[in-house]
Amino acid sequence: MAILKIAYRNLSRQKRRSFLLAGAIAFGILIISMVNGLVGGILKNTENNFSAMLSAHIMVINVEFDKKRMVMQMDNPDALRVAIERLAKTYPVLYYQERTSVFNGATLMNQNDSTWLQIDGVDWKNDKFLAENLTIQEGSLKDMAGNDGIVIGQNTAKKLNIKVGEPLIIQTETIHGQQNVIEAPVRAIFQEDNLSAGTVYMDREVVNQLMDMPQGSFNWYGIFLKHFGDQDRATLALNKIIADQGYKIYPREKTVGKNFNSLFSDIRKDKDKSSRIVVVNLNDQLTSLVGVFETIKIVSLLVLVILLAVIMVGMNNTYRIIVWERNREIGTMRALGMQRPIVSRIFLLEALFLSLFGVLAGVVVATGLLSLLSLFTFEKAADFAIFLSKNHLTWAYDWGQLVFAALLVAGLSLLAAFSPARKAGKVDPAVALRTTA
Repeated sequence: MAILKIAYRNLSRQKRRSFLLAGAIAFGILIISMVNGLVGGILKNTENNFSAMLSAHIMVINVEFDKKRMVMQMDNPDALRVAIERLAKTYPVLYYQERTSVFNGATLMNQNDSTWLQIDGVDWKNDKFLAENLTIQEGSLKDMAGNDGIVIGQNTAKKLNIKVGEPLIIQTETIHGQQNVIEAPVRAIFQEDNLSAGTVYMDREVVNQLMDMPQGSFNWYGIFLKHFGDQDRATLALNKIIADQGYKIYPREKTVGKNFNSLFSDIRKDKDKSSRIVVVNLNDQLTSLVGVFETIKIVSLLVLVILLAVIMVGMNNTYRIIVWERNREIGTMRALGMQRPIVSRIFLLEALFLSLFGVLAGVVVATGLLSLLSLFTFEKAADFAIFLSKNHLTWAYDWGQLVFAALLVAGLSLLAAFSPARKAGKVDPAVALRTTA
């Protein structure tokens, strides 16, 4: 305990020098903490927004063929509900939902304008997650359950020159390949981003009618897990549970890392035209995006290492000067009976304290700046809305990386001070006391 007090007192005696060294470390930690927090927040927002639009963390689709035409319709919902309940015993499930989607897209027409989009049929009574994540600009989602209305994005509304309350003509193919047309009034307009720009939303029963599917049916399950990190393991487990029930599974190795377009293209080209269950997860859709952000984290860590290396060279030179300046003081402590290892330990503790103060200051300042940044509203950032939460840039630390960075700083600080500390421990008290410096 005594050497801790001595080490801390020595730092307080050299306030300016200690402030500069700790400040340099704090700056490096500030940078990596900011990058860490922003990347973590962006990934979390992207996961939430993506899962809201695509119907969850794990998606289960039943694929079969009518002659050569691929048809997606859930023929065995009860069995799959049992499978999900079994999955939840190992991997906690928050809830699951059932949607009917026009994956092949539909044509939306208004007078002389038209556009081609995907339609998602939503169970508005139970699909609360989507309603909470759509930013409504005009109109309302109230009473959408059982309503024949449609919810479109602001870019779609602008392209079609249509307003809330006005009708749209919707044309698409049924599951049997026939053309079907319905009219639907626009009930709400939401803020589009680069993910939701290709999708509009209607009541599920209206989409079933459009697709000539039975009332109460749907063509895929969306499962929300309590722990996002369970996705890959839970997907494998669900595949096994469904296979054990006697259903044919589309091989997991053929779905890993593939978005829906490439996956459905592969299934259509597959010579096996038998009915199969396809289980995919959000990680498959976010593979490239997660890879980019992980690369950013790694690069920021490498920048921190380079920055710290420069700082540690300065710290090493500083401690060499400190040992020389405190030569008589060291000699006095040695003359009073302090052992060499204790003297060395005092200098190492000073370096450790400096690194800890720097890390703490860097994280505190970064937290303050990130909190301040999250207060700003980015209303005109539609192209980046997928990375935002209600138009706000939120943050979330990857504490594992921050702890690693803190340990790295502490280790390099001790390494920088090791040689001067060892030299201090070898000071001859008789020679040091005769030194006039």
